[in-house]
Amino acid sequence: STSTLNLQGSANSTISGDLTVGDSGSAVLNITNGHSLTATNATVGSMGQLNLNGGTLSVTSLTNTTISGGSFNFQSGTLKLNGGVFNNGTSFTLPSGGALQGDGSVTSEFNGLPGSTINPAASLTLGNSNSFLGFVHEGTISMGIGSLTLNSRGFAQLGNLTEIGGGTLNAPNGIVLGSGDNLDGSGTVNARVAAGFGSTIM
Repeated sequence: STSTLNLQGSANSTISGDLTVGDSGSAVLNITNGHSLTATNATVGSMGQLNLNGGTLSVTSLTNTTISGGSFNFQSGTLKLNGGVFNNGTSFTLPSGGALQGDGSVTSEFNGLPGSTINPAASLTLGNSNSFLGFVHEGTISMGIGSLTLNSRGFAQLGNLTEIGGGTLNAPNGIVLGSGDNLDGSGTVNARVAAGFGSTIM
């Protein structure tokens, strides 16, 4: 039936197993104000709406059936992947002030806005290798000893700051640094590199 669930405040909620929002009836799930929700496999159904605004959503896999009407709205907060796949249909936008953490893969076109942050753990894969806009990021990447793979049909576009702390950055079709962008740290960049005037590699 039609329902809205608001999760807010500095508390944690855990769902053992699968979470489906709006499968057989319209439903809205709001994760706000520092609340943390952990689930295994999450699905936004054809009549569902999942809003992440200031809280933390931690999932093994997340599927948004956008073709049939469901919507995942990431406004702020943290999305954490625990080794699974996030399928958001055609494209996924990481908002300003939003963070993506963990392991696994995002199979949609990836668009990171200025002020957004990517924090890979052991192994994270982002983007769509069939699209020239497969990976476009204008924010920060901060990685440790793990690996990050960026998929795009053309060059994967890095943001203002990419920090590597001993890990490996992979990009099958190369990476590009725009004017004013910075690549900093130690580790391995396994990709062709195109660097614009005013960019820095340290």
